Amino acid sequence: MISVFFYFIFYSSAVLLYGAGIRHCVVSSKKGDTIFFRFLKAVLCIFSSVSICWFLYRTLLAPLFLEDLLFPMIMLCYLPINSCFNYIFKTSFEKSMPEFTVSLLCVILGITHSISYTQALLISLSSSISYYAFIPVLFAIRKRLEYADPVQEFKSGSLIFISIAVIMLCLYSFHISWLPLGGF
Repeated sequence: MISVFFYFIFYSSAVLLYGAGIRHCVVSSKKGDTIFFRFLKAVLCIFSSVSICWFLYRTLLAPLFLEDLLFPMIMLCYLPINSCFNYIFKTSFEKSMPEFTVSLLCVILGITHSISYTQALLISLSSSISYYAFIPVLFAIRKRLEYADPVQEFKSGSLIFISIAVIMLCLYSFHISWLPLGGF
């Protein structure tokens, strides 16, 4: 189980490999004041959603061969849970966190890539950790680029995306599954 946890944090990062929340991660790297509360809300939403969706998938959809309804079911389960936690965090901590796409994608990734309930929770949690761990990396890149004082055309954030592309090339260039068979 620990290998699955680290696999989905580093090697199969939701941000770098699947592109889940790259734009939102870049926007979040401008300010880092509410990362802890957003991560806490995401973990609570993921735990609740995976618990309900996994139970409904295994007891209702899989026995009736209705696997095509998995994504609408995840959406119908996730949206009220996210709204409830958003309301709780807004009233308790007076911080509005209306984002839901990254956690929803982590729930989808966890349920579709897992074999058991614990593995679904572990994959969803590690995908969320990979997203929130990448925000300080982008914050550091953003600060380094501010010291470099780039030309005006690159100040809009394009150097951040170029940096993400370089990081992705460095991490995944040795993965040769994209090569054609018999090519080399």
